[in-house]
Amino acid sequence: AYFSLTAALIALWLTHFAFARLYDTQARSGGTAESARAARACTMAVMLVVVATFLYPAFTVSRMWVISVWILSFLFVSVNRFFARRLVRALRGRGYLRAPAVIVGTNEEAANLATFLRDWQASGVRAVGLVATTPGGTPGGAGLPVLGSAPDIAGIVREHGIEDVIVAITSTSREQLLRLCHESGLHTVLDTCGYAPWEVMRSVRRFVDIVLCANRPGDTDEAT
Repeated sequence: AYFSLTAALIALWLTHFAFARLYDTQARSGGTAESARAARACTMAVMLVVVATFLYPAFTVSRMWVISVWILSFLFVSVNRFFARRLVRALRGRGYLRAPAVIVGTNEEAANLATFLRDWQASGVRAVGLVATTPGGTPGGAGLPVLGSAPDIAGIVREHGIEDVIVAITSTSREQLLRLCHESGLHTVLDTCGYAPWEVMRSVRRFVDIVLCANRPGDTDEAT
């Protein structure tokens, strides 16, 4: 009976781990953060078994078995992920398993980001080029080429199979940053008190999904 129950729980564990984002390739947190998610997932899966024993009295399991499953499942998952991350880090150090990325900007900050990512291969990110935000941008980040301009970001992402877009904040204006987020499919929200020239509001409203306008204490007196 316990063998059949264990087989059924494996499917339950895997499903619950998927909901806990333990198989999400975009969730790059490790260490204590990942261990905490694994502990919560194992605990919730075991609690489902405990709840089932109350809902169905005929379904009985040993309390020692429940405790052993909880401890061993967390232990095996944590140890497995610990060594798996060490293996992934070693492979990334050799140039494998790194997500292609572009850096938006061609200024000094963009160059520093490119150099940083080139030297820190364990980051899991491989910069393949730069995206110019100003006319006449020249490559300056670890010899990376300029793949195009900011308005062409969507095409650049598709053409080069880009998974990550890194923005050098000092190389973009307010309007360029909002445009970039909007054209990349990211939802944008503008939180403002409304105390700004209409030209500024009009220049960014096309790239904003939601506008939050709050009249904070002191804003009215200053605006008038």
